[in-house]
Parts: sequence; structure tokens; C-alpha cells
Amino acid sequence: MQIKSLSDIPDALFWPLKQWAEQSNLNFNILVGTGTLLLIFLMIAGYFMMRKIGKIQDERTATIYLAAASIMLSTNLICDIIFPSDYLINQFRMIKYIVMMLSGLIYLVVTYRKEMR
Repeated sequence: MQIKSLSDIPDALFWPLKQWAEQSNLNFNILVGTGTLLLIFLMIAGYFMMRKIGKIQDERTATIYLAAASIMLSTNLICDIIFPSDYLINQFRMIKYIVMMLSGLIYLVVTYRKEMR
């Protein structure tokens, strides 16, 4: 794939993944299966981190959760710019959610460790 303008860069970055996923049904199922398992794991880990930090009813935890939500939103916007929208649309949406949940979880873990010191 040739890069002719800046808008071709995301397509060129993810073109090998597209070719690999379209080689066989097994490769496509591996992509979807690992993405689904990772998304479920991140959702469970995020739930447990939120339980460790505390309920949303006080000022301390509300600011932590709002900061985590803003980080997740900004990650979502960046992923919308980076990921291609021409092929494997649902799979890249799942990867976008994985990256978004991972960024929020990293923020929650770092904040929790800072508070525990």
C-alpha cells in the first residue's frame, strides 16, 4: 500500500492486520476471540479497581472517576483519528474500546497506588 497523503497513514499501519485476518477464518476468529477476552478481563479489572477506590458519593472518588472518564474519552477520540474506517470496522471498534478501557484502568491503578502511600 502506497502512502500518498497523511490520511493514508492509518490505513498503511493496519493493512498487515487486515491481510492477516482475511487469510483464513481461524485468524479472524483468533482476532475476535482474543479481543473479546481482553475486553472482558479489562471490564472486570476496572470494576474491582472501582470497588477498591470507593463509592462515587464523596468528593475524592468523584474527581478520580471524572478524571478517568476524561482520559478514556480523549483516548476514544484519538483512536477515532488513528484507526481506519474502511475495513474491519467492528473489530477496530472493539480494539478502540480495549485501548480506552486500558487507559482508564492504568489511571485508576496509578491513582490507587499514589493514595496508598
